[in-house]
Amino acid sequence: MPNLRRTSKRDTDKTTATMEEFDILYYEENYKDGGCRFERDGHTFMMSESDDRYTIQVEPPFPDMVCTIKQFFPDTLTLMIMGHYLKHGNCSIGVWTTYDRNGEVLEETDYEEGWNVGWEALLTTLVAEKVNFKNIVSIDRCILNEETGEADEADDGQGNVPSKKNGKAEGDEQEGEEEVNEWLDEDDPFVEEDEAPCNPPEAEEPNRMKPQPVKCWIVTTLLSSRVMVDHYYSGDTGERLCRRYNVMK
Repeated sequence: MPNLRRTSKRDTDKTTATMEEFDILYYEENYKDGGCRFERDGHTFMMSESDDRYTIQVEPPFPDMVCTIKQFFPDTLTLMIMGHYLKHGNCSIGVWTTYDRNGEVLEETDYEEGWNVGWEALLTTLVAEKVNFKNIVSIDRCILNEETGEADEADDGQGNVPSKKNGKAEGDEQEGEEEVNEWLDEDDPFVEEDEAPCNPPEAEEPNRMKPQPVKCWIVTTLLSSRVMVDHYYSGDTGERLCRRYNVMK
């Protein structure tokens, strides 16, 4: 097993910095098919490299959804970036930290900032609604424009997150899949009686000049072999807003 924790004493600071380093010896000895993969305590570790960094991705056992990514400088092998993302989708969560080569913090980005409902709160809602986690295809966040019903990306800088999830590259479309973009009608046969159709909320103020964006969590589940459902939850209250369907031919 690789030594994922090494202690380095730096004389460049009055304090002693404990830094994590990439175990290059283990990686090179166990390199196979583009990387190195191993199991520890039920977690899956995947070590890989690119032109300007080494990377360790840590995937937890089911049903835990929070994965960790660590990137290291190619010359010093010390930690460069560390953060967390959700196992399905490209959703960065929590605080992502960027370090310099001496282990000093250069930047911290809080992806929960401005979102009253973070992953932990959403998780509680999903559990209460008895969502089948095995049917979850993706989890993401967006800013929903009330005027157009279109979703804008909520998280900038998510290039830190691996671009492939569930064996599908980001941006790739599955052949034969047709996304149904229309908002649900009230007489849609899939809509439960106690569930409002997924239409942008009406403006309470008739003279409002500019629609306000709505922060949303989007949880996509597989309803059948042909139908996926997008469930929208408010990023401010956690309230379930609506859902819409993507039909595959």
